Amino acid sequence: MRIAISGTHSQGKSTFVHDWIKRHHHYIREEEPFRALHDEGYDIRFRQESTRLHNGIQMYYNISRLMHYQQPSDCIIFDRCPVDYIAYSQYTANHKTTDIDDQFVESLAARVRDSLQNLDLLIFLPITSEWPVALETMEFARLIFPIAMKLMPSLNKFIGSNGSLSCQSTTPRPSLSFGAQEKIA
Repeated sequence: MRIAISGTHSQGKSTFVHDWIKRHHHYIREEEPFRALHDEGYDIRFRQESTRLHNGIQMYYNISRLMHYQQPSDCIIFDRCPVDYIAYSQYTANHKTTDIDDQFVESLAARVRDSLQNLDLLIFLPITSEWPVALETMEFARLIFPIAMKLMPSLNKFIGSNGSLSCQSTTPRPSLSFGAQEKIA
């Protein structure tokens, strides 16, 4: 099973992945793109300082790793999901502090949508009062959940933070709109 963990910073994604690997030794852990790229010498910025290059290189690195595992029988867990970079980019676009704008955010949707075909399960770790953080916090949660649900009609499973499993519709893909209000089918 190919699993990706999604959510804002400091909510326990890496801890979840490490704990998963301890219990499921046959799984491979894919490092978060920021850490993997940082180890290669990339200087990547966050939040209002992130640029198209920063978010784009992380997203495409994440997608390239996801595409490496083509079989549902692959046992892999990703410490990040490509859809996260849409929310991160929208956060920065909303602040108008770098070259990231609504048009850039919209341009990410089709590639992210295509990449999600290589996932069997997405686990979203929402913001909770147990782990208060000062980064994207509520804005990230507000952005990521509707985006994830609209981009992933083919993923028929979603697991909530309380461990409950529910089925998602596999009906035709709804249109998706971002800040510029243009629809992406």
